[in-house]
Amino acid sequence: MCQTPVLALPDFTKQFSLETDASSNGIGAVLSQNGRPVAFLSKHLGPRHADLPIYEKEFLAILMAISKWRHYFEGRSFVIKTDHESLKYLLTQKITTDIQKKGLTKLLGLDYVIQYRKGKLNIAADTLSRRDSTQSELHQITATTITPTWMLDIAESYQGDSFAQDMLTALLVQPDSISNWSLTKGVLRYKGRVYVGSSGTLRTTILPMLHDTPQGGHSGQHATYKKIHSCFYWPGLKTAVSTYVRNCETCKRINSENVPYPGLLQPLPVPEHAWQIISMDFIKGLPTSQKYNCILMVIDKFTKYAHFLPLAHPYTALDIANAYLSQVYKLHGSPTISISDRDKTFTSLF
Repeated sequence: MCQTPVLALPDFTKQFSLETDASSNGIGAVLSQNGRPVAFLSKHLGPRHADLPIYEKEFLAILMAISKWRHYFEGRSFVIKTDHESLKYLLTQKITTDIQKKGLTKLLGLDYVIQYRKGKLNIAADTLSRRDSTQSELHQITATTITPTWMLDIAESYQGDSFAQDMLTALLVQPDSISNWSLTKGVLRYKGRVYVGSSGTLRTTILPMLHDTPQGGHSGQHATYKKIHSCFYWPGLKTAVSTYVRNCETCKRINSENVPYPGLLQPLPVPEHAWQIISMDFIKGLPTSQKYNCILMVIDKFTKYAHFLPLAHPYTALDIANAYLSQVYKLHGSPTISISDRDKTFTSLF
């Protein structure tokens, strides 16, 4: 537990394993994947919980660990390993205690399997559960520096990045020399966001991690960019996100247009004589002149001859019909086809 690298980045395509244990005065848990720890939990028990039977303490260790790391378990199966064998039959046992009733409700909706593991094999969780509660008995304090693997990946991405090397050199000599940039434990930050270098595959790893996983949810370009932009920075980030989301096969297959289907498109017929086919539309937003502030245009599709009829807004379908009859119909008769943009005044009843 004291060798670097200690913590591994979670891989949501693989199964998680949860190891728990309880002692007389504490609980411990380890979240891992493929034998590599992702997170640790160690908690001292107060007087109320310290007096519980060992079965309930072991069950409490499982509940506290799942409560802390529930976001890792949602929507996927995982394994719980405990050295208390009776918990293996948790789902088939008779419910008799309050902690069983409350605890089982907290586990609803999760896909898990409880496996028994001998105590001598449950070393990490057992050690974490035996944290000493009396600081007065400590005579020596040992500090261990833990470097997560993601920091090592970030440092590797700087190796072939000339820009990152220049920034590292400048900030090591004078930390405040470049505005908005800082250097913390070998990690470059721009406005508080981690700068990801161009070397290696870390950039292409971050994109699917925050788009393809259940946490990413195959969000759109803007949502995915906001998630990545809140934590990371590199030149061309927005373009990279846009390209990745646009080429995502799952998004192409599942996403559909949220617009109604267009109607049947047909070409307009060619008129054979004048005033056989007319088109009508409005010119709105005009200044008022002699109480009129709108114009109805009536255009013959054959000769392009037009009539401009003044109207006062608001107007009704009846007002339009009266204007048409008095100024157009009396001169040219009734057309065979009338074309409009389906304004409500054209489609409504008198």
